[in-house]
Amino acid sequence: MSSSTTKHSRCHAALNRCSLFSGLLAAALTLAGCGSEIEYAYFSVQVSIDRATVPDELRRKIASCVLVVEGDDTDFVSLPCTLNSVPYELGKAEFSTDESRGQLVFTAIMRDLNGVDLARGSSAPVAIVPNVNLEASVVAKAVQSADAGMGGDANAPDAGGLDAGAEDANGPDADSSDVAVGG
Repeated sequence: MSSSTTKHSRCHAALNRCSLFSGLLAAALTLAGCGSEIEYAYFSVQVSIDRATVPDELRRKIASCVLVVEGDDTDFVSLPCTLNSVPYELGKAEFSTDESRGQLVFTAIMRDLNGVDLARGSSAPVAIVPNVNLEASVVAKAVQSADAGMGGDANAPDAGGLDAGAEDANGPDADSSDVAVGG
C-alpha cells in the first residue's frame, strides 16, 4: 500500500558509472567535487480520508489519488486508488530527498474519473533533517462543492499545478492519468 520515489543527484549517478572505469577516472571525478557522500532525509507520510466529511457515497467515486510534495523540494507520489474500492486509511507513502535543509508540505488529492477534486488535505510543514526518518500525516477532507455533489471546488488552492481545469464541449481537459504517473 505504499509508493515511493527516490531522488538522486547527478553527482551520485556519476559515481555509480565511475565504478566501471579505472581508479584514475574515479580520482578525477572526486577532485571535480563528486567525492562527498550524499545524505538523504526520509519521510513516511500516513494518508487517510476524513470519515466525517467524506461519506461512503463520495468515497466510492474516488478514482485516483496523488500525494504532492511542495516546499524546498517538489515531486509527487501516486497513491493506490481504484474506483469503488478506496479505503479510508490509504496507508503510508514514502519519500526521500537529498535536500539538506528547509521544509516540505505533503498534500493528498483525491479525484473522480473526470479529474475533479473530491477530497484534499495537507500536512503541517515538516523540517528536512538528513539521515533521519521523519513522519507526517495527511487527512483529506471533502472539497466543499464535492460534498454537495457539485464536482470540484473552484476556490480550492492549487497543488503543484495539478488542478483538473474546466470542462468544454469535449469534456474535462484533464483526466486521472495526469496525476498517476511520476516524473
